[in-house]
Amino acid sequence: MVQGASPARTPTENWKKSNSKETRFWPKQGCTLRDRSGHQEQSSGIRGLIDLLIQRGVTDFIVSPGSRSTPLVMASLERAELKLHAVADERAAAFYALGLRQGGRRPGLIATSGSAPCHWHPALAEAAASQLDLILLSADRPVDLRERGAPQTIDQRNLFAPQIDAFFEFHAKHGEPELVRLSHFLSQTPKTQSIHLNVPLAKPLALDDGPPPKVDLIPEPEQASGEMQTRQELDGPGLVLAGSRAHREDCADRLATFLQSTGSTLLAESASGLRHHPGLQGFQELTPPQTTPAWVLRMGHWPTATPWRNALIQWSDAGVPIIGIGPEAQKNPLQKDAPFLPGSIRSQLATLCAPSSELHTYLGPTRSINRRLPPEDRLLETLANCLEPDSILVLGNSLSVRRFDEAVRPGHGPEQVYCNRGVCGIDGQLAFTAGLAKAMGRRTTCLLGDVSLFHDLNSLQLLRESSVPVQVVVLNNGGGRIFDHLPATSTMSPADHRRFFQTPQQLDHHAIARLFQLPYLCVKPGESDGLKRWFETQKNTSLIELDFTAQ
Repeated sequence: MVQGASPARTPTENWKKSNSKETRFWPKQGCTLRDRSGHQEQSSGIRGLIDLLIQRGVTDFIVSPGSRSTPLVMASLERAELKLHAVADERAAAFYALGLRQGGRRPGLIATSGSAPCHWHPALAEAAASQLDLILLSADRPVDLRERGAPQTIDQRNLFAPQIDAFFEFHAKHGEPELVRLSHFLSQTPKTQSIHLNVPLAKPLALDDGPPPKVDLIPEPEQASGEMQTRQELDGPGLVLAGSRAHREDCADRLATFLQSTGSTLLAESASGLRHHPGLQGFQELTPPQTTPAWVLRMGHWPTATPWRNALIQWSDAGVPIIGIGPEAQKNPLQKDAPFLPGSIRSQLATLCAPSSELHTYLGPTRSINRRLPPEDRLLETLANCLEPDSILVLGNSLSVRRFDEAVRPGHGPEQVYCNRGVCGIDGQLAFTAGLAKAMGRRTTCLLGDVSLFHDLNSLQLLRESSVPVQVVVLNNGGGRIFDHLPATSTMSPADHRRFFQTPQQLDHHAIARLFQLPYLCVKPGESDGLKRWFETQKNTSLIELDFTAQ
């Protein structure tokens, strides 16, 4: 067995000793910034590293420029199996990778040493919370330059803990023995887990000619399914609550059978991927029922809508079982040891309920669907009706996702709706959209707020270069208006509230569109016909401003 490869430890613990300060290599003559010997071995090790990652399933690398990472990029360019994407900003690169992963690709990130990989962190927090795995390759200076005042040098080991627990420092110059060590590490790290590989590289930063040493990836150990039989907990009419990413696997048909057999109601957010599925419309309601359900089955992330959250609190306090199903619902903020069913959603739905042709009485209806909408919501409803059924919709966080769900009835939007609800940040929305559009290859629309656009403005360059048309729809309501609902608003001066919470940017969105050479349309409430014509005729990437500032 390879030293430190005990299966009883986590991947980070396995290698902590070999990466500790006590085992650092300090040259007798002190650190050196000069070219070093062993360049051929370093080149061979780098090629072997890329080969092992391809064997693991990596399909893409998103590259941000830098000199220290040159050998990693050169070795990746040699492999026809890989697709490389150039993204200058590391923060945008990480969200772009997140979009690719959401779309089914297996991407990795490459960055140079120093502060560059630090910019990945916001996207990695979202990836961890959304159960999306990424491979991170951070180039580094030789280990003897750490804490010696060398330029562009920080301690990059375990840089992303606790978001990423699997860390390995790969010393390319050690050649085949180091590749064997890495192969063992990769075999012990599940493919669903993100990995940070830190790669110290010495000058010259190039590759010698020659093939990589052939080291095969050790097969990953078989994992027990751990699925449970829990039919007895679901007696009586209940409720299925589907948050963001509930539809990460194709479970709509199995869910429809489950709802029919149990006489249950479905509350589904748009970003669940289930709200607008044609086979589920007959089971859906828009607000929690007044009748207390016998049980609640949670899928996807914790819900966004405040009434849904309040209902879960009320039901939990009343002793209603709230059971998680699927990876995103594993944790429950109301109960530390809440019931959770591991395994796939499809298999668990089949386990929980035998098929039945009888349609039972369910808890709804709770609110009339024929309700009057304010002008802003009617415009969002028009936007949803403009989208092709097989297109992709990305909803930004904060008010965008909430307003869309309030305005658009089940079945009146595209099925494929995405939103980064893991940690609910407003940054990186455009870069994520660019990556998702690239992976899915389908016409995509991104609805986000004006502050979210400001946070990710440089990612409009990614969309301008996108081969897949993306419509960027900016809900401009003059800043972070979600903070208008803060309890402290009534005790704060309007000037302070505007300065520190709303933070209106007062940007000229037409000028932004011109800067990135994008077609531009401004639509105000009551001007829905112009929005319809735009979606009918505009086939290229464009910027659409929904101007709600006067409302």
